[in-house]
Amino acid sequence: MSVSEYKRALLYRKAQANVCKNDYFNKIQSFTNDTVVGGNFLTLEETDNIINSLKDKKINSKIKVEIDSYQQLVEFIKEKVAGLSSYLLIDEEWKFCGMYKISSEFSSDYNFD
Repeated sequence: MSVSEYKRALLYRKAQANVCKNDYFNKIQSFTNDTVVGGNFLTLEETDNIINSLKDKKINSKIKVEIDSYQQLVEFIKEKVAGLSSYLLIDEEWKFCGMYKISSEFSSDYNFD
């Protein structure tokens, strides 16, 4: 993708953010049980850079983890990232609004419906 195509795509995504922003904020608030702070959003460029760097990484693990429910998944994640900041990406809205940085606990009873 050329620079001008990327810039055009960014403009489109930023415009789409205005459409889905309220829903995304509500989802974040439900997930974190906390007020959404505008300064915790990464720019779309920063979000893209992180996603692209993660795509290039290879992570090999020989540990097999069996997870049967969302609650088990949340507890597993909480254990691994305890005390660390994390990035939250919910549904498709993050592509338009950017990643949201959280440093607090998140809800283990979030309703994905």
